[in-house]
Amino acid sequence: MRGTDFRAHVSDTDHISRSEVLDGAIQASGTRGETVAILAGFGTLATPGEPPRAPQALPLAPDLSLVPSLLQGIPLRFEWPATVGAERYHAQVFADRSFERLLLDGVFQGNAANWPDLPDGHYILRVRSIDSNGLEGANADREFMLKARPEPPSISAPQDGQKIWPEQHYAGAPLTQLTPITCNWLRNRISLNYWSICRNR
Repeated sequence: MRGTDFRAHVSDTDHISRSEVLDGAIQASGTRGETVAILAGFGTLATPGEPPRAPQALPLAPDLSLVPSLLQGIPLRFEWPATVGAERYHAQVFADRSFERLLLDGVFQGNAANWPDLPDGHYILRVRSIDSNGLEGANADREFMLKARPEPPSISAPQDGQKIWPEQHYAGAPLTQLTPITCNWLRNRISLNYWSICRNR
């Protein structure tokens, strides 16, 4: 099988075996000795005691071109256009392009993946479409950088969109007569200093 790139796995729930060929070709065998030739871009599945089904085309790879290459907030959320023929998506995050260190792994019903957190750094997002038979298609990869620290403080006062009208805040009033405006925010545990910028609209 030199030069062949394929995946083979057995489900822990329904015990169905699935084979997906990405490059080259393989022979899929059933428990009774029946074989089916699977070419690149096709896959098959077999239930216990039955021969492999006729090969079927694998679902298309998702389009990750619109996934941002820079993320500046957590929790993590990656979203991409829905892929024709996909019922679910298998999304993974790897440490680098060696794909040896898998950091995050999940199957998602919609065309988006969500995870709570990762340390800041460079990563590779990998996503595959899953069809109605549980067959996974080709990989779609996207490099991204997470730069979410330090997180912006959570402002508690004034509220978003709130307008403040101090009683003595009028045009031409001396600064000594202006009522002070108070701004409050929750302290960030890793931030030592803050800049506060106010604009008059």
